[in-house]
Amino acid sequence: MKHIVVFSPLALADLDRIYFEVYQVSSDRKTADDYIEGILEKVENKTFFPDSGTPLNFNNILTRYRYVIFKAYIAFYYVDGDKLYVDRILYSKSDYIKKLSLK
Repeated sequence: MKHIVVFSPLALADLDRIYFEVYQVSSDRKTADDYIEGILEKVENKTFFPDSGTPLNFNNILTRYRYVIFKAYIAFYYVDGDKLYVDRILYSKSDYIKKLSLK
């Protein structure tokens, strides 16, 4: 069964921010477009087998999240029924645990 991808408003804002950051560094829209496409493709690859994403553990407790990594960013998602919910897409060196409200 293929799951339907649903992006939270924060994840959509994250994608906008990432696009802007990549564009600022590269000064090239195609590079920014390709970067976002790469993130979306990583997420889309999980729609048939969402449990193949890496589980997120915090303080030795399994959270509801799984994640995929694309270059410097991590897309955090969870599955509910036939939907794969992307909650956030965060810079890998940020305090993403805090941003996911797990602390």
